Amino acid sequence: MSWITKNPFANGSDPTAHILALIAAEADRAGTPLTEEEKQTLVGGWDPETVVPEDLRAKVRKLIERTFDHEADLDNPVSLGNSVQWAGEQGYPMIVALTEEVMFERGGKSPLRGRRWIIDRIQLVGCGFVAVILLTLFAAFVSWLFGHSW
Repeated sequence: MSWITKNPFANGSDPTAHILALIAAEADRAGTPLTEEEKQTLVGGWDPETVVPEDLRAKVRKLIERTFDHEADLDNPVSLGNSVQWAGEQGYPMIVALTEEVMFERGGKSPLRGRRWIIDRIQLVGCGFVAVILLTLFAAFVSWLFGHSW
């Protein structure tokens, strides 16, 4: 079991392009495909002074929400929500900023379910046991160091 999340995009693929592909696929399903100009705007860097047209912003936010709703496997390392954490490493594209807005409006990360919930609880209990053992060893070491008996 790995305690560190491995980058699913370490093979050279671009997480921003993957996010854009997921949202573009949702746009195609909805019957309102993204134009090349819209795609270029979305992969461009986010800047607070840049004004994104409100109609594009609303359209993309709706597509992001629909993509989140249609994702079947939230544990998939290349799902939309999990891809966002890797997409901001080489800059901060507009699509990542909009996806994060939607995620935080929806309550941050989705709650753990199923196997991930069980693994999370097992890790929590395991960390508790390790902490108790370490504290016991520390107390025994201090007792040995100063020659006192408890």
